[in-house]
Amino acid sequence: MVNTVGLNHKVSFDKGKLIKDFTPYIGILALLVLFALTTGGRFLRVANLSLILKQSVIVMIGALGSAFVLSHGNIDFSIGGELALCCLISYYVAQINPYLLLPSCIIIGMLLSLFVSVVHVVIGVYAFVSGMCVMFIGKGIVQSVAGSGLIIDSMYWSFDTTGFYILVMIIMIAVTTILFNWTRIGRYNKLIGSNPRAALLSGINEKKYKILAFLISGFCVGVSSFLTMIRAGGLSAQTGQIFEMDCVIVLTLGGAPLSGGSGTKIMNAVIGAIIYFMLSNGLLLWGLRAEIIYIIKGILFLAIVSCTFDRNNTV
Repeated sequence: MVNTVGLNHKVSFDKGKLIKDFTPYIGILALLVLFALTTGGRFLRVANLSLILKQSVIVMIGALGSAFVLSHGNIDFSIGGELALCCLISYYVAQINPYLLLPSCIIIGMLLSLFVSVVHVVIGVYAFVSGMCVMFIGKGIVQSVAGSGLIIDSMYWSFDTTGFYILVMIIMIAVTTILFNWTRIGRYNKLIGSNPRAALLSGINEKKYKILAFLISGFCVGVSSFLTMIRAGGLSAQTGQIFEMDCVIVLTLGGAPLSGGSGTKIMNAVIGAIIYFMLSNGLLLWGLRAEIIYIIKGILFLAIVSCTFDRNNTV
């Protein structure tokens, strides 16, 4: 007799997860259609789309690095101060040799992230506490030194093109995707965030991989600071302001849970950045006041966090 058990078995899938995964993509399409129809064609102009892209890439790259830290359950609040300090110190380094601007941005970003991670992992201070200390110190120093603005060498202005931003974006997405999905750095950090006890029992060196996650975040901040200086033509007292919050919002808009773990993906940063700056740009084209836009963003952020937060990890 032929065993017919399971012949009628239907492949089951998590509809909720499927909807959650595709919601950000649907959001991009909805915003594109909405603003295309309600701005008299201004939203789809090449110059406007180029503006959205440049704004998106700078924060997107910062969020790519933040995804590694978020995956093990931390939020890196230091990156706004890090970006400000990267720009400031690299500016003075570039006065010695203009070609050192990018390398110095990256090295300084990684050193600052190393400091934050060591204070957290080795000394035992909460990551958000050490991160906020660097954030306040970095922004304070830059505000006091660069209050009237500092202009970088004009040789860098030629890099402020859409093509250059696209090239950097593709490279950074490719590199972080490989690290996050196909190396121990990404896999172990996600396991630490999803199930710390299982990670411990598996013999994973939690301290080592957390520090590596912060170093990757610092590298990405360095790249973002380089693009920030190219786009602004230098730096000012406002450099780095709300950068850390933009990165957190971008990740959550892209579908990343603030609780971290396996739900964190590199594409969260990519999709979230596009949604965030499409929304900001479209609302400005509608003529809404800045305070109204902030209110709308706040409501949207609260709604997204409420939907994505992993309540199984709460007490």
